[in-house]
Amino acid sequence: MKTIRMILAAVLAGLFSLLALDASLAAAKEKMLFVPCDNSVLANQEAAERLRARGYEVLLPPAELLSDGTAAPGQPDKLWAWVRANIGTADAAMVSADALLYGGLVPSRRHELPEPLLAARVAQFAVLHRKYPDIRFYVFGSLMRTSEDAGAGHRDPDYYGEYGADIVAAMALVDKQETQGLTREEQAALSLHRNAVPPDVWQDWQARRDKNLSMNRCLIDYTRKGVVHHFVIGQEDTAPLSQTQREGRILTAYAQGLPAEKFQLLAGDKPVDAAIVCLRGASITEFYRDNTMET
Repeated sequence: MKTIRMILAAVLAGLFSLLALDASLAAAKEKMLFVPCDNSVLANQEAAERLRARGYEVLLPPAELLSDGTAAPGQPDKLWAWVRANIGTADAAMVSADALLYGGLVPSRRHELPEPLLAARVAQFAVLHRKYPDIRFYVFGSLMRTSEDAGAGHRDPDYYGEYGADIVAAMALVDKQETQGLTREEQAALSLHRNAVPPDVWQDWQARRDKNLSMNRCLIDYTRKGVVHHFVIGQEDTAPLSQTQREGRILTAYAQGLPAEKFQLLAGDKPVDAAIVCLRGASITEFYRDNTMET
């Protein structure tokens, strides 16, 4: 009798699991407000199709409010106005922090926006959460690249063509200094690379990164408070030793204690794909196993 009860209990547990799965899938037939990082095919149309394939009705902003994927920024304030006008009709929102703060992924590396303006924009998440507390916000963003491609053209500030190689080399050595230590020769090379870049260039480069780091910290804070349901940051194309890796360590430490179903920092440039996978509460390992995520 005890064995039969155990079997019945196991069967019932399995049935309840199936019912829970069915309920989860039924609940997924929702309207998703989606703000991509730009209007490129991969970031916009293909990502939207992935959401539709998961059962969502997708609500997209007008294309003219988005960056075209180059240095030309979108219109963040008009994007926020569109979000405010439409969020009440949605069940959830998946939005690009880069689009809503800087005007797009590439503009996030080249902008000259003051931090108070960025702070006012990121605060809109809290404003909307107070007004629509039941709407889940899935936010994806990025850490600024420190590419080995020092001649990255329009993807980085104009001075990168002249000073990018020294910036990349210097920050690789700083990263190594903090994680492994430097030889005497490497310390001398670090000084040479630092001195090869004018102080005003260093100041501009660092100030923009500091703003990006500050906004990501704010979004981590919002994730802790429940304003953001899930936050994914991609460490987009970057050298193994770099300023991006340093900032990743800083944010990982800052986010300590947040569970994986709430926050992930990826060594990759597909945060929107990971966010889509996490709609089902899936673990981040499923992001790498899901063939539909391949591009």
